[in-house]
Amino acid sequence: MMTKKTSTKASVITKATFVLINLNKQKKKRDMNKDMKFNNESQAFILYQTAVDFNDITYQLDESFEDYLVVSVLKAQHHIGEDIETEDSIIEMSDEVTIDTEDSAPFLNKGNIQVPGWLFLKNKSIAEYCIELLNSRKIISHDLEKNKTVIDSSSECKYKSLGEILSKFDSFLRLNVNWNWIAGTRNLDSLGLNAFLFYVEKLIEIVKVKDKVRFIKDSKMFLQIYTSRPGKTDVLNHSDYWGSSQQLLSGKVIADFVAGEYGTLHPVFGVLLNPTTGRVGPGDTGLMHNFLFDYNGPWANHAAVHDAFGYLKTFHNIGPGYNYLGGISAVKTGKCMAGQTSGLLFWNRIINQHKVNQ
Repeated sequence: MMTKKTSTKASVITKATFVLINLNKQKKKRDMNKDMKFNNESQAFILYQTAVDFNDITYQLDESFEDYLVVSVLKAQHHIGEDIETEDSIIEMSDEVTIDTEDSAPFLNKGNIQVPGWLFLKNKSIAEYCIELLNSRKIISHDLEKNKTVIDSSSECKYKSLGEILSKFDSFLRLNVNWNWIAGTRNLDSLGLNAFLFYVEKLIEIVKVKDKVRFIKDSKMFLQIYTSRPGKTDVLNHSDYWGSSQQLLSGKVIADFVAGEYGTLHPVFGVLLNPTTGRVGPGDTGLMHNFLFDYNGPWANHAAVHDAFGYLKTFHNIGPGYNYLGGISAVKTGKCMAGQTSGLLFWNRIINQHKVNQ
């Protein structure tokens, strides 16, 4: 890791540094930066830097991403008239290192997918879990399509989608009222303490839950976890993200680990614990998610797991944190920039192998 420090005076700006790695070793080497020769096909380098108005952040690149993978976005806020010191971290590898050698001992073999040793990962069980998530995404997407529209004709309250009921449930949970899980009447005229059960029952209908007894037990455990955690998560204002396969996949990761010895919860409860989970970029970001989200690709899968384990570490002190694979990182696992490089390289590798095996 090479670090370059600069000191300057600046107005309020945000500098975004995009660090990329060459993914196609058959392509001709290209000198993207005259000050930084591309000496090794696996060497990372800064492709583009831009300073933009902090109040209206935009991200733009002058180069195609076809052969390159963004592995880190470093941002530094500068303030008017303030002497500041910033750090630009550049990931480097020596010319002697061959990072993609097929002769290196694999870190993990699971089914027909091999995780190479050169990724220097430590959390083998989490890597195995991530590989299994590739199938979970398919199942979630299939179930969403199958249960796409449910119309409740039994009352004036009509919820036509999973996203809508989750959004309404989230708004209810944020009311800061003293309520408990309580079995009560289905009379919608007096929601009050019975509102929690009302939303649970709506989820049972929309998701078409088979084991209703287990789902209700999950809801009780969820409520206990929700009310005992410190602080609140960001509000999700992007309505199209509610109930999406990406949100549910990331919610599943939270739900699989948050309850400890109790066992796994239904993914919808993971979503309700952290609605913005799985979005590319911090919190309820719009620009970064719209620009970088690739549906079933490395960015999407990494964001789903990275956000989930980051939430679990931050709010419940559970799991490995943002550096979920235990890869080499200059940032501690409790910081959101941790685990970005190893995570994206890992997902790029296993997704490509998964496609070949199909």
